[in-house]
Amino acid sequence: MLRYDVVIRALLEHRGYMLLRSPAALLDGLMAKKRLTVRFVSGLSIRDVLVTSGLLLILLMSAIGVVYSSHLCRQLFSEQAILLEQNDQLQLEWAQLLLEESAWSSPSRIESIAREDLKMVLPASSKVELVK
Repeated sequence: MLRYDVVIRALLEHRGYMLLRSPAALLDGLMAKKRLTVRFVSGLSIRDVLVTSGLLLILLMSAIGVVYSSHLCRQLFSEQAILLEQNDQLQLEWAQLLLEESAWSSPSRIESIAREDLKMVLPASSKVELVK
């Protein structure tokens, strides 16, 4: 069976504390410490409690603000990535439309459509007039 008084003495000796004679003395020491804590708490003024509570509230609000700003930053970063991808797609489409426009507006294509579909011909050089 484990004897607690032996274990407590061994722990106290190992940590360099003053060796107590019995577990009852250890219990008395703990009670004295408890009384000291109670005396300390009862010595606080209302002003101290209010200041501490206010600081704790400010700390909590600051922590919530940090969490909210981190969430907002991640959300905006995700939105930026989506918008950059859409920009890349629109740039690609614009380049394809420019290529298509240059193909449709080439002078050789316009001339062939004028000759074949519209039956247009070049006028004779005698019918050409220069305007100054």
